[in-house]
Amino acid sequence: TDSTSVITNSTIMHTANNGSSAIYVTGGTMNLADNIISDAYYYAIMVSDASPTITGNTIQDSGYGINVSGSSSTPNITDNTLTGNTYPIYIGSLNSGTTLTGNTGSDNTYNAIVLASSMTGNFTLNSDNDLLYAFSSFTVSSGTTLTIEPGTVVKFLTTSSYLTVVGTLSAVGTAT
Repeated sequence: TDSTSVITNSTIMHTANNGSSAIYVTGGTMNLADNIISDAYYYAIMVSDASPTITGNTIQDSGYGINVSGSSSTPNITDNTLTGNTYPIYIGSLNSGTTLTGNTGSDNTYNAIVLASSMTGNFTLNSDNDLLYAFSSFTVSSGTTLTIEPGTVVKFLTTSSYLTVVGTLSAVGTAT
């Protein structure tokens, strides 16, 4: 897509089983707002090296609700409702500048924002989402800081998931 692309107030359903996505955003920016996206066999929304604004959407009954990859992806993912997906939000490359707030989810296989691969730049995990965070196989890279704010729930996706810290991890909770 290019920097002028907009999809709002639309319904997108029943994409094919061909490994593709209902909406594929690569390069540039895009505004996806107030849509219903459902029954995507693989990806409802795929972001690759792009910076879209994804807000107010209902994303349901898909493999991946929102999947983010690429070392330059910095999406603004806010106030979406994700239900019945395998992975509601899957971040394959966490980059400074990415926004994750106000997202809610239920009845997903993994009711979490999944963090996989590694991160570029500093990032803060906060409790501004109804979804918890889950590490898959994630690395805090050298020269970066991952901050986990008090009250933020972070788990591991499976028993074989891991977190490798080469940079800095700051997780200072509050006394109860």
